[in-house]
Amino acid sequence: MIRGAIFDLGGTLIHPGEFEPGNAQTLLRWVRGRGFAVPDDFVGAVMAQRQALWAARAGTQEVTADQALRAVLERYRLPTDAEFLADAERAFFAPELEGMRPLPGAVELLARLSRDGLRIGLISNASSHYLIVECCRRLLFAPYLEPIVSSAAVGWGKPDPRIFHVVLRQWGLPPAEITMVGDTLAADIAGAQTVGLQSILLTATHPPGAPAFLESVRPDAVAKTLAEVGDIIEQWSRTGAA
Repeated sequence: MIRGAIFDLGGTLIHPGEFEPGNAQTLLRWVRGRGFAVPDDFVGAVMAQRQALWAARAGTQEVTADQALRAVLERYRLPTDAEFLADAERAFFAPELEGMRPLPGAVELLARLSRDGLRIGLISNASSHYLIVECCRRLLFAPYLEPIVSSAAVGWGKPDPRIFHVVLRQWGLPPAEITMVGDTLAADIAGAQTVGLQSILLTATHPPGAPAFLESVRPDAVAKTLAEVGDIIEQWSRTGAA
C-alpha cells in the first residue's frame, strides 16, 4: 500500500530549461541598478564561478548559488552582507522563475493525491532553496507539498540517502509505503532504491529512445504522463506495489 509520494521538480512537475546566461545578465543589470559600476565581464565571471564550484564539488555534496555569488561579489568589491546577498540571489533567479512552466496535469495530480489522503513531498537537487520554494509557490504546488526539500538546504543531493531521510523522518512512514516520482534514473530512481522506496520513472520530458532503466537501476513502474503516474499510485494504494 502506498501512503506517500515524493516528487522531483525539474523534468517531473515542471519543464526543464536553460536559464543560466539570462540569470547572470539580469544580475548584472540589478547590480548596476543599485549604483555600482560593474564591467560586462561580470556575467562571464558569475557563470564561470558556478561551473568551477560545481566541477570541484565532492560527490553528492551540493554547491549553493550564494557560495558562487559571494565569491564573485567579493572579486568585484561589492557588498556581501546577508541582505545584499539574498537580494542578489533573488535577482539572479528572476528570469528562471519567470520561465518555469508546469508539466500538463501537475497541479491536478497533486490535488488528486491530496484528496486521496496521501502525504506528498518534494525533493529537488538545486543550488538555491529560495528558487525551489518560490517556484512551488508561484505554480501553486506549495499547498500540497510538505515538506519541500532541496539539496541546497540539506547539503547533499540525490541519490544520497541523507536527503531522502529528511522526508522519511518527518513522515514516519515505512519506506515501502512511499513512492518516488522522478525523471532521472541516476538521481531519483537510484536514490529511492537506496532507502527502500518504490519508484516511478516519468519519461514525459525524455528524448525519444532514452532508456527506461540502467543495468542496476530499474524503476518499479514507468509513466509517460503525470496522469499515468496518478493511475499507478492509485492502483498501488489499493493493491500494493508490483
